[in-house]
Amino acid sequence: MKRFLNNLVSYLIFVITVSIVVSLGIIIYSNIKDFPLGILALFVLIYILFAGLVFYIIDYVRRNVFINKPLNDILDATYLISKGQFDINLKPRHNLSDYDELDMIMVNINKMVNALRNEEILRNDFISNFSHEVKTPIAVIDGYINLLKKRDIKDNDKEMYLDKVAISVSNLSNLVSNILKLNKLENEEEIEKENVNLVSILENVIVSFDELLVNKNINLDIDICDKADIISNQSIIQIIFSNLISNAIKFSKDNSIIVIKLLKNDNNYKFIVKDNGIGMTKDTINNIFNRFYQADTSHKSEGNGLGLSMVKKGIDRLGYKISIESEEGIGSTFVVDIK
Repeated sequence: MKRFLNNLVSYLIFVITVSIVVSLGIIIYSNIKDFPLGILALFVLIYILFAGLVFYIIDYVRRNVFINKPLNDILDATYLISKGQFDINLKPRHNLSDYDELDMIMVNINKMVNALRNEEILRNDFISNFSHEVKTPIAVIDGYINLLKKRDIKDNDKEMYLDKVAISVSNLSNLVSNILKLNKLENEEEIEKENVNLVSILENVIVSFDELLVNKNINLDIDICDKADIISNQSIIQIIFSNLISNAIKFSKDNSIIVIKLLKNDNNYKFIVKDNGIGMTKDTINNIFNRFYQADTSHKSEGNGLGLSMVKKGIDRLGYKISIESEEGIGSTFVVDIK
């Protein structure tokens, strides 16, 4: 409504100005119409120049107030953004209900700046976390290599040191592999889809964790539908299944039970993983999909905090949904709706 009133005021000012200029011209002309033709022509020329100057001044003021100032604000903002400065907040000139095109451009620039600022924070956090995660296994490897250089080292100690080095190398390799997978999920423009057998993928993933399950004496309560063929991406489905089951094993107590289900729901499917582990707080649930986030550092040696980030990114790329129910000391349940 306010925008309409502003436009109406501008229109009325323009009409009044034109009326005054035209009326003034008529009055003057009526008084000099008997003058010689040359003088009359000169007057008309001068008057046209005067009227043009009046309209130019009015338009100049209007453009500076309503167009040039917000455009200059936008130009200044885009210049600062190009220099990597994201502490920008353009203020629209009108109320939300009265936004014009320039107001909407300002709003969109503010959204873009917020997104870039968040990306910059994430990038800096990623570099910091990645550096920390890499330094840890490298420091371990370096330490044990120095011990292995000693001549009086015992065979039993030598074997133990080599095992520690092998574990650190494996952790470092997994970290790099997960980062590459996450980068591919985040930056791959188009996800290739094909016929995917969910049952086959899930069964193969479960078998791959057999040694870990035996080591912790964890039993599985499995309920898998007979057939589940969909159009999707097999590698991403495998990442989702593998990391959710791995997460459940990691945080489950010894001699416990993990429930794994793949159920048909009309034309869709639900993948469910339920453990009886340590559970999570609300704050943990809110942050669980952030890269390198690990609420329970006692399990830090078993992962690098990228697994659930890959799960969430893969689910988003495929257009699926994930929900979490958890209670501290009781356990957690992850449910993926596969459409």
